[in-house]
Order: sequence, then structure tokens, then C-alpha cells
Amino acid sequence: MEIDRREDYLSALLLAMLLEHCRTASTATGGELFSRGIAADTHAMLHCAEAGLIEITKQLGPRVFAVVLPEGWALLERLAIQQTNDMNKRLKLSCTRRLRLVANNDEGSHGD
Repeated sequence: MEIDRREDYLSALLLAMLLEHCRTASTATGGELFSRGIAADTHAMLHCAEAGLIEITKQLGPRVFAVVLPEGWALLERLAIQQTNDMNKRLKLSCTRRLRLVANNDEGSHGD
């Protein structure tokens, strides 16, 4: 199932980036996040919380702690599927173009 709305797609990308940048060291594979007081990360976490993708568990000034909700994980799964499908389409298109180039070159070499 692909992500239908551009806003959902961007929120999924934002959440994926938060998992890369803000995941706590103690939960390298879990969904606990810490903004470390970085303004961009804090604002991104607040956006994802408003979208219902994460739950803020504690806020100390600009430092935000949160956990990824099931809705967030589900959106990330849809993003991964969509990115895989998009990559496969690009690879197929790239291979098709290469085959056409090879075929065109072969046709041109027979006339020599």
C-alpha cells in the first residue's frame, strides 16, 4: 500500500530522519527518541507528535523525549515498501534504456 498524500509522505520521511538522528543509544533498535536540545529535531518531533506518529513523554525546555507510536511504525513500513517499489521501477526503467541502447548499437553495426 503506497502513501497517498504528500503530507503523509513527508511526515514519514521526517520520522525516518528522526529515528536516524534522535534514537537513544540505549535503544538502538527501539523507538525512543531524544532531541538533545537541537531546535530542528525538537520542531520535527513536535510535528510528528501533532501528526500522531510519536508520543512526547517528557519535555525539558528545548529537550524533548518521545516514543514512536504504532501509527508511526505503520507509516514507516508503508514508506519502506513505497521506496522499494520506486527503486525497482527506476532499476527496470534503467535496464530497459540500456537494452534499447545496446539494441540500437547492434543495429547500427550490422550495416558496416
